[in-house]
Amino acid sequence: MAAAEIEPYLLGVEPTRGWIVGPEYKTGEKEFRYLWQDVILTMKLKQLGLVKRAAYNMRTGEMYIEMANGSRVDVMSAEHADGLVGEGLHWLIVSEAAKQSPQIWEKYLRPALADYKGKAIFPSTPEGFNWYYDVYKLGQDDRYNEWDSWRYPSWENPYVYPGGFDDPEIQGQMRTPDDPHFWQEIGADFRSVVGLIYPEWDAQKHVRPVEYNPAWPVDIAYDPGFANAFAGLYIQQDPMDTLHVIGEHYEKQKTRYQNVELMRDHCEAQGWTIRCAYGDAADPDTAATFRQLMGVPAVAMEEAKEWSRGVDAVKDVLAAPGSGESRLQVDVKCENFRREIEQYKTRQPPRGRDPRENLKEEPQKKDDHLMDAFRYYVMHKFVIGADAHLTRDMIIDPVIDKLIEPPVDRDTDLGAVGDTFFSWDRIGV
Repeated sequence: MAAAEIEPYLLGVEPTRGWIVGPEYKTGEKEFRYLWQDVILTMKLKQLGLVKRAAYNMRTGEMYIEMANGSRVDVMSAEHADGLVGEGLHWLIVSEAAKQSPQIWEKYLRPALADYKGKAIFPSTPEGFNWYYDVYKLGQDDRYNEWDSWRYPSWENPYVYPGGFDDPEIQGQMRTPDDPHFWQEIGADFRSVVGLIYPEWDAQKHVRPVEYNPAWPVDIAYDPGFANAFAGLYIQQDPMDTLHVIGEHYEKQKTRYQNVELMRDHCEAQGWTIRCAYGDAADPDTAATFRQLMGVPAVAMEEAKEWSRGVDAVKDVLAAPGSGESRLQVDVKCENFRREIEQYKTRQPPRGRDPRENLKEEPQKKDDHLMDAFRYYVMHKFVIGADAHLTRDMIIDPVIDKLIEPPVDRDTDLGAVGDTFFSWDRIGV
């Protein structure tokens, strides 16, 4: 439907420019496939001389159609955000919009439409109550006349399902009356994401403007990456054990040295004093780089990688205590954190397997870098050091990888109650 709606832009008298933007090239290919079928294969416009050039290569991501009248459509990937800058566009298809970051729309795509007051189409399967749901609600609100939105459950297609909702094929896909997978994928319904790992997350409760508090030290949580993002969070822990995420770092195609250098420069520019960095035990070189470039302890213990324990610990942080206040506050500018936690799901069973079987619970390994970083931090702070937390100051010996009693005068002022302290030199504690 989205592809058919922009075909007049390609075939009109005036030349137009448009993009199909997917979370990755293979996702944007879906709408492009329909354009190719109509324009190139069915109408045979290339043989008629109405198509100047065209390419359809999913492997390289080169997918475009350029018409003889100057109009052109390109498939773009949100993974390569730098390529989304600087174009004046007449139209956009934001393919699988619910899987994309709101930052891609607000920072890159919406400005690209400004010159021509162009239109955007957002076809997608719902993914819970994330930013895409917010966009959908705009189309349902009479105050926003420039937006329109619709939901199309599969059974409303009479050509495929002549029996409507009662069609045997539809009913055969619904395992239970409240089957979340059915209502999301078949019913186009905004419900909790199927397999969501952190259903306790509530953007209304956990997201707000969070300011740096100079009375509290700043910690760094990190998950190394290169082709995948090198992800980092700047976190302050208050005396009541509430975590305040005051910023994030999210960079691809940069070395560990470059990333740590960028984080150091950012902290210096903000005037933040870093207490400690917490990360992945599988990459000791990154921990060493934090110590080298930032001069701070970097803790990366093997026990912190236990996924199930880490998820349970994060759930405890997300759950509101009796007062109704959350133990986690995330700054509104941390868009990657919000995108990841709202789409962080368990791996679906292989095709052909009954999803009700007891399968190993593990996450989908996609867009989970800040989730890993935050889990490492919570594990180090509240699980590995839980017996010492709020009772005594501890030191971690990086050689034996254990918590030990600190060899210091107990009267020494090491900081406010609730802090955990780490100190060592190159050869030991």
